[in-house]
Amino acid sequence: MSERIQKLARHSGATDENGSHATTVYCFTEQELKGFAELIVRECLKLCVEVEEDLDGIYNGDEREAAKIGSRFCYEAIKGEFGVEE
Repeated sequence: MSERIQKLARHSGATDENGSHATTVYCFTEQELKGFAELIVRECLKLCVEVEEDLDGIYNGDEREAAKIGSRFCYEAIKGEFGVEE
């Protein structure tokens, strides 16, 4: 599991079976699991926004606009699929 996912798990309150901060075995309450999933989805949404902002330096004109529309569609699809409110 990536370090970023582990950090999000700890941030959401995950603990190991002994009650200390998670290392390899993650135990979540239902509320913590919900928070963990929401953190992951929000990170994905943040990446969509960052990609859209980065497109200004990569493409020109119509290509840039098409790529930005694609990035925005991705953002909205993720948000809609997981029911995240802003």
